[in-house]
Amino acid sequence: MVSQNPPVENLITVIATQAWMPAILITFFISLLISLAVGFWMLYKAKWKNKDEFWLKAGLIPIVPVNVVTYMILYKFPPFDAAGNAAIAAALIAPMAVYI
Repeated sequence: MVSQNPPVENLITVIATQAWMPAILITFFISLLISLAVGFWMLYKAKWKNKDEFWLKAGLIPIVPVNVVTYMILYKFPPFDAAGNAAIAAALIAPMAVYI
């Protein structure tokens, strides 16, 4: 910035409007959801000979709370605009829907 009075100093203030921590947490939790769903599905497939559905039912115990916490972060601290948040909400439904 150029001032008309040379001895006067000018200040520039930058205000951060984008919170990155909720976006990072949501990304981490979506990755965790996908990993948990694939992991428990693989355990079920490994036990396929016994027809043991225990691993499928046990997989819901960690998946549901992680999904709920991620939705809480998404709606309490929305990191994007309305369309972006809707896309993230749809991405959260996908691992759960595929697993069930």
